[in-house]
Amino acid sequence: MKKIKLLEVCNIRSGYTGFKNDKRNDKGNYMILQLRSVDSQGILDINGAVRFNEENVKDIHILKKGEIIIRAKGRPSSAGYINLSFSNLVASSQFLRISLKAKCEGELDTEYLWWFLNQKPAQDYYKNNSPGSAQASINKKTLENTEILLPTLEKQRRIAELNRLRLEEKKLALELIEKREKVINRIMFNFIKQ
Repeated sequence: MKKIKLLEVCNIRSGYTGFKNDKRNDKGNYMILQLRSVDSQGILDINGAVRFNEENVKDIHILKKGEIIIRAKGRPSSAGYINLSFSNLVASSQFLRISLKAKCEGELDTEYLWWFLNQKPAQDYYKNNSPGSAQASINKKTLENTEILLPTLEKQRRIAELNRLRLEEKKLALELIEKREKVINRIMFNFIKQ
């Protein structure tokens, strides 16, 4: 199976560095993803994004559909996938942004890459090559040198689809657990009242 380094197929750049807390505004034009916006499984929570106003945000700062962001600070170094189009969403400087090089669009599926970056081999690589001691971090060079296993595009797409189904199943299972807890609590309260 072919192995490639991430820098061969992707462009990597840092998140938006111009955000300051004093620019927060509940009705702001832009939303910024922070570390808490990506969980350990790589699931994005856009609802947790902070709104802000800023004149210096350029189109290059806006996250595009198909991009991946990876936590550059803290553990785990989970990656999140941008699966929708936004006109006002940026990632904070606590992330590194990954986008596919145009020449590689028929060679690498970005959802497969997202899945791969969240797997044990990549996570172990980040842990072992982290320059931070007190707070773990990934720098651009470490990320660029991440080795990616590259099966056929068809296999990549199948893995990406299985991952989507796995995540959907997990979401539904958690919703079912929450609903079941509500029903059981309602039954117990009704039992108390009898």
